[in-house]
Amino acid sequence: MADDMQHFLTGSAKVTKDAQLIIDAIPAVNLDAAEQTQRKLAAILLLLDHLEDKYITDTQKQEMKQYVQSLITPIQNHLLYASLSLDPRPSLSYTGRRGRPHCNLDLLRAQKLHYLGNPWEDIAKAMGVTGLTLYNHLKKAGLSTARQEYTVIDDDTLDGIISNITLEHLFI
Repeated sequence: MADDMQHFLTGSAKVTKDAQLIIDAIPAVNLDAAEQTQRKLAAILLLLDHLEDKYITDTQKQEMKQYVQSLITPIQNHLLYASLSLDPRPSLSYTGRRGRPHCNLDLLRAQKLHYLGNPWEDIAKAMGVTGLTLYNHLKKAGLSTARQEYTVIDDDTLDGIISNITLEHLFI
């Protein structure tokens, strides 16, 4: 019986350590790994509810349950919000006219993402529309789909930026 308890506690410690690693990696965590860890933590909670051991007090058991629950909560929240964002859909405006409703897209955000190096197709997919829809909205708004080749900045501003970087990083 003591060996079973030791095995349970050792296994639980490994699962809680893995859970903490997953929590630290949120949002860049594998969803399958997060879901599997959540299930393991739920199983530990269930076993703790039915645990009877003369060497573990009720207070210790309650503290273990609270700790496990504190690990479950952020993983559950991440899984919930991740599942909501897997299929992005743009907000729609119904005009009362026939045809498809109008998509409300944040075109300035799309341009910023493009300037950061993201292709238009990926941006459109992230916004829940096709590339053609995004191009049409940009064209209708009079916004360019071209990426800026350089930043427009005058010499004085550039000198100020370089001076700040030099002061912050003296040994560069």
